[in-house]
Amino acid sequence: METVGNLICDFLDHPNDDKNRTKVKGGIQEMTQKFPMNQFRLD
Repeated sequence: METVGNLICDFLDHPNDDKNRTKVKGGIQEMTQKFPMNQFRLD
């Protein structure tokens, strides 16, 4: 949860900075690869 919070804060600190967006997006992709959630989808 700390990682999620840090990613949110990083984005909110500089929402219009493209370099920051890329960094946050990379962090999200890394986390979702470690902890895939597709098996829990309810579509």
